[in-house]
Amino acid sequence: MLLSTRVHLAAIVCAFLALAGALSYTKRPWADEAWFANISWNILHNGKTGISVLDPRGDANMLGKELPGINREFYIWIPAQEAVNALWYKIAGLHVLTMRAASMLWGLAVLAAWFAIVRKLTNSASTAALAILLISTDFAFLDASSDGRMDIMCAGLSYNAIAAYLLLREQRLCLAIAVSQALGVAAGLTHPMGAVGFTTVLFLIFYLDRKRIGRRHVATAMGVYLAGIAVAAAYILPGLSLFRAQFGVALAGRVGVTESAGNTFVREFTLKYRDYYLPSYASGVSYLRVLIPAIYLIGVVGAICSRSVRNHAGQRTLLWMTIAAIGSIAVLDSGKLYYYLVHSTPYLAMALSLWVAASWARGGVQRVVACASAVVLIALHAGWIANTVRKDPYHKSFLPMAEFVRQQIHANRDKPFLVMSSAELGFAISFDGPLSDDALLGYGSGRRADVVIMEARSYESHYQGFQRYRPEVAAHIRRLLEQELRLAYNDGYYKVYAR
Repeated sequence: MLLSTRVHLAAIVCAFLALAGALSYTKRPWADEAWFANISWNILHNGKTGISVLDPRGDANMLGKELPGINREFYIWIPAQEAVNALWYKIAGLHVLTMRAASMLWGLAVLAAWFAIVRKLTNSASTAALAILLISTDFAFLDASSDGRMDIMCAGLSYNAIAAYLLLREQRLCLAIAVSQALGVAAGLTHPMGAVGFTTVLFLIFYLDRKRIGRRHVATAMGVYLAGIAVAAAYILPGLSLFRAQFGVALAGRVGVTESAGNTFVREFTLKYRDYYLPSYASGVSYLRVLIPAIYLIGVVGAICSRSVRNHAGQRTLLWMTIAAIGSIAVLDSGKLYYYLVHSTPYLAMALSLWVAASWARGGVQRVVACASAVVLIALHAGWIANTVRKDPYHKSFLPMAEFVRQQIHANRDKPFLVMSSAELGFAISFDGPLSDDALLGYGSGRRADVVIMEARSYESHYQGFQRYRPEVAAHIRRLLEQELRLAYNDGYYKVYAR
């Protein structure tokens, strides 16, 4: 590798760490981060995997349907990331920043995998460097790399499964299958969206090596699958009844949002991308974010229409990979949730890099248009990041609210006291504090809150959903806030009600 390429890669890594670090330092913590950090905390302190602060009858994502034993053991999927992070927290301590630092490390693993993938299939270090430059500045990727959810770990394992297969297949096909399938299974154990990477690797095996596959290779893959099944079974079987109850409720909630196979493809692009890049609350220059998916689309179409890309076997493979992966995501992500974009935007960024590289070689107007598109894309992402960091809701909003609640707890330390709030408050008052994440505010549990925290992303949003789907719950919440509690703190985002 040329020295100039190494310098460029070092600069890209430094830029990624700076951008992801800035987001990690300033982003407001939210419920999902806290739930999974709570599992890690519970593993360390109690040897259990439950979300200890979550009331089984208070999860609004299930519209109030009970998730039996969710506060004791977690069985919606295998908590692999939470177990890994528990080891990390034992070394670094559990804090919002240490949690997000672990995600940043997985972000680096994603970049390493994509550099290896693109360089192997294009035989061009410069194209590979351009690809990871576009990936490393993508807001959705940076958001995942500065978030405590397991999506970035799942993506890191998935992309490295692809990289391992491509790097090893020519000389040691059996080893390529073993390593890629092991990483794919690990991704699936981390989160069900690991199926995207697993499916993409299977596509590559069929597309590139179907004539080379023999019984030995099939047996190798089956051995890996059996090992994965054994790991899952060892975790599930001791709590089989809880697994059936929790998984059944969660699966019913997920399946219910898919109307038809064709509709899920339409909704992938008309709902997920629209809501992320052009949300209903967008205003002013934020409307420019709609250009981001438009530029990605131009890049994909440009790469497909480029003869030099289509005629190059490796680059053609990358295009087919993109189609296979995006199709898998459209089917698997029935909820069209934005945090799964980390499984798709790297493919779009890579396709754009292929078009830019081909256009650069061709020259003329096409070179100018392609390069300008890439520059505009990076500028749009940079502006989005800068605006998010400038607002700094972690220090300017979350921490002052948390300090007010701590004062309330301290003032009532000599008597039973209960705070009902989205779980991220646990980062400030500890997950063994007087905290219950019960979005129904005691409607199902019968518990009585002394302090309730309403905020837009979680409890306020759930309340609006209850008004439509569970009016009796909405009436209970309204009565509690208006008749039993008083508004004691309001910063425009958090509203703290106290007795």
